[in-house]
Amino acid sequence: MPLKQTASKPEVRRRRRPLRHQGNRKYRDDDVIDMAVAERRLVANARERRRMMMLNEAFDKLRSVVPVEETYGRRLSKYDTLQLAQCYIRALRDLLKH
Repeated sequence: MPLKQTASKPEVRRRRRPLRHQGNRKYRDDDVIDMAVAERRLVANARERRRMMMLNEAFDKLRSVVPVEETYGRRLSKYDTLQLAQCYIRALRDLLKH
């Protein structure tokens, strides 16, 4: 028996303004949940920024030890840095073999 398909719109949640009652601010349950989600998002964003800063610092250190000609006139991309580091390690390994 074939299943019936209903054309339903996806449910859209709208943010509601907090209720005000005699000067005291009261929140709806949805608002409290939205604030918790927003706070978790802020914490996750800060963690991601910190992770990216550490990664970029590591690439800067790698750029400082990989010998490269200054013909580029710009900082090497992450991809180029990794490619040059691989070549440099391979060259050092070959040098030690002989």
